[in-house]
Amino acid sequence: MKEFPHIPTSLITIIQEWCRTRPVRLCALFGSQASGLIHPHSDIDLAIWPTEPQEPLVKLQWLAELESALKKDVSLVIVTPALDPTLGFEIIKHNCVLYAADESFWFSERSRLWHAYNDSLPFRRAARQKLVDRALEV
Repeated sequence: MKEFPHIPTSLITIIQEWCRTRPVRLCALFGSQASGLIHPHSDIDLAIWPTEPQEPLVKLQWLAELESALKKDVSLVIVTPALDPTLGFEIIKHNCVLYAADESFWFSERSRLWHAYNDSLPFRRAARQKLVDRALEV
């Protein structure tokens, strides 16, 4: 596993231990904590790939457990094939894989998220143009 000197070892250890005891295939830190652009009130953005589909209440339980263990606000994304492509891009743009039950899974998943983002470009352009058109009407 890659080392991340700008991330506190205690944070990495807590997350890794938490993941080992849950049905988690992969966990990546993303956002300001991963990019190193943190401030005292930065939350912890985590993307988790469960080994199997989870009920919605499980996300709330996991969120409470992680916030309690890390003593910080956590923004938790449960990654599924239906993940918004723009959020997927944010996850792969700046990330630190903190836990991987299967290290090769990250390479295929990163590629899938990248392709989903690229494939959504025509739709994102059309949506942006509609916003511009609407703004010009007002």
